[in-house]
Amino acid sequence: MVLKIEMQVPIKIEKKIITVINEKSVMSKVNELLALEYGSVYVAGLPELIRAIDSILWKIPVFYATRKKGIKKKVGDFFIDAKTGEIVSIPSIESLRSAV
Repeated sequence: MVLKIEMQVPIKIEKKIITVINEKSVMSKVNELLALEYGSVYVAGLPELIRAIDSILWKIPVFYATRKKGIKKKVGDFFIDAKTGEIVSIPSIESLRSAV
């Protein structure tokens, strides 16, 4: 006679995300590009890591801001590959200018 016992054992799998470009670097990169290409009225917000279909991206919100009134409103998002540092997507110039 053979006794068969089945058990369910919970398993926790953790996946480590490796990034080449860190949060501070990605904010600096976006702020530099905004200043050079669009003027000093736009500022990068705090980046967050998001999972895309085949990669990990930094999502960096862009805000319209003035010296007198500070940050007024969000106008778009930059997406930067977290491993390569390559810019994947930028907000359209129309969305940036709609805040002005």
